[in-house]
Amino acid sequence: MSQPNIRIDRVTIHVHAPAQETCGLLVAPLISKISAGIDAVTASDESPRFELSADGATVTDHKTGLQWAAEESPKQLDFEAAEQHCASLRLGGFDDWRLPDLEELESIRDLSRHNPCIDTAFFKSNANWVWSRTPTAWSSGCAWFVLFNSGHVHDCSRHDRAFVRAVRRVSPAGQ
Repeated sequence: MSQPNIRIDRVTIHVHAPAQETCGLLVAPLISKISAGIDAVTASDESPRFELSADGATVTDHKTGLQWAAEESPKQLDFEAAEQHCASLRLGGFDDWRLPDLEELESIRDLSRHNPCIDTAFFKSNANWVWSRTPTAWSSGCAWFVLFNSGHVHDCSRHDRAFVRAVRRVSPAGQ
């Protein structure tokens, strides 16, 4: 397995020494060791976070232990139809798909990206609203969703329409 590339933009080293000469004597060997050791730095988790299935239909998130539909629903659905879509989905040989909760859906949102705010190497996105199953605190008639063009989270009536990205649990988080 190849080692990940690590980019270090800036390192600040604070050395507390009584005299500048002492400081110089301590810092020079330290910087030399740091420079020599940068190539030896490895990530604590060598496996990639996301893994696309061979057929491209599902994405496994090794950080959260969730498996996602690689594509959103082909059209926007109201909340009830979104739940039915997940319940009837047969994808990757599995039939236990469901709507994600808000925390799960936010876990694949990537705010370092824009339009869509998701890793497009793994996920296909309409860059639009995507349902979560999480109801709002003030009304069971509303639920939260994520706008994947900007990454914003909003609430709306369950009668409104949004896309669906189905999810299922495959392992405990972090395994």
